[in-house]
Amino acid sequence: MIHPVILCGGAGTRLWPLSRADLPKQFIRLISNRTMLQDTALLVQDRTHYTPAIYLTGEDYRFLVERQIKAIGQDISHIIMEPHRRNTAPAIALAALMLARKTPDALMLVMPSDHIIKNVSRFQDCVQQAAIAARQGYLVTFGMKATRPETGFGYVQEGTPLTGVRYGYQVKNFTEKPDKKHAQAFIEDGTYHWNSGMFLFTAARYLNELGKEQPGILKACEKALDKGVAKGRAVYPDADAFVQANSISIDYAVMEKNRRTAVIRGDFGWSDVGSWSVLAKLDGEHELENTVVLKDCVDTYVRSESGRVIAAIGLVDHVVIDTKDALLIAPKNRAQDVKDIVEILREQHVEEADSHACVRRPWGTYEGVHVGKMHQVKHIVVDPGGKLSSQYHHHRAEHWIIVSGTAEVTVDYDTKIMHENESVYIPVEAIHRLANLSDQPLHLIEVQYGDYLGEDDIVRLDDIYGRINAPVAAE
Repeated sequence: MIHPVILCGGAGTRLWPLSRADLPKQFIRLISNRTMLQDTALLVQDRTHYTPAIYLTGEDYRFLVERQIKAIGQDISHIIMEPHRRNTAPAIALAALMLARKTPDALMLVMPSDHIIKNVSRFQDCVQQAAIAARQGYLVTFGMKATRPETGFGYVQEGTPLTGVRYGYQVKNFTEKPDKKHAQAFIEDGTYHWNSGMFLFTAARYLNELGKEQPGILKACEKALDKGVAKGRAVYPDADAFVQANSISIDYAVMEKNRRTAVIRGDFGWSDVGSWSVLAKLDGEHELENTVVLKDCVDTYVRSESGRVIAAIGLVDHVVIDTKDALLIAPKNRAQDVKDIVEILREQHVEEADSHACVRRPWGTYEGVHVGKMHQVKHIVVDPGGKLSSQYHHHRAEHWIIVSGTAEVTVDYDTKIMHENESVYIPVEAIHRLANLSDQPLHLIEVQYGDYLGEDDIVRLDDIYGRINAPVAAE
């Protein structure tokens, strides 16, 4: 059996403003009617070949992972919560240690969650061939056919063919993100492939090589797991121990320093969806929203998530991405520079750099509707079965109006069931709680009034999602 390890903790900024730190691209529907995380999980759903996957992510994304995987009917082996972002080598080490303590020779298929694979049958064939090489002691990477001189990818060069492994070659050379001239030479050479960031090896083999090349990382990860805690399927490595691990990719830490590495020619329609220009090619059949009007525009990709009317005249090779609270316009050949814009916004302390207008929580979502002097209005949606924490506020009173659905509302010691067009007043410092016990979403309008309306004015007393010790702004 192969143990999938899916990396889904990245905060991707290259597809801003649609992808932001609070909802990165792996959790978004970009091409299909599923998110990229869901599509990745379905690649390894065959239980005759794969065990339920291990997911590596951060605490901020735990409930997104659980919700999205549950929505497609898949099981989760474990979710490992990375307490700090330390790149892929330490993250993979955590999963390898967990597997190796039970089955040292467990085969690990390491995959990012923010990619697209079009030819699933060819992908499955390549994985099985990679498993053969991994059982022979190889650290295997998957190389993708390089179709253009891309300077944003690493390249792997194939060497001698492997015996008994279709599409398999010993690795001759790794090259990280070459300049344009060398990238063009690699295309003409024909033996170079894009390094996809997918790997297959045994847990013991990876840990052995990591211990040789980066013993500090291995020691820090062992200590982090030993001192960590498990809560059901969620594993929380010790933060103080894990932060001691050097932040480095698996490529630099292990793959490029090892002689027994192999590459599988994985020509299965892979894309990392790394920029808006790439997505524009993948989403060529994208149907324009009826609020978008283009005149004399050529090779221009327009995507609207806001519902606003968008009109463009004479644009050539551009992308126009519109969301409720941010608009991006850029030439396609400058699409990689979006990350620079995000950094500028962060330096200016602009919330929209990392946060969407619609804020997601374990129980549902909320969105600001209006902000004024000493008051603000929010639209709150509580998912079926969702329950806000038992809490109170020092500086604000609240008024809830049920718009649709059925709510269980508790104010101090009084609990009642409320329906649409009913309302309740919550005084300052009154202990209150809201729950949706029905099988339909609960919609309500919340009007806040007080001298301070910040999200950090929340004192939690009880929370079914275990956030009592979390930063209060997480409500």
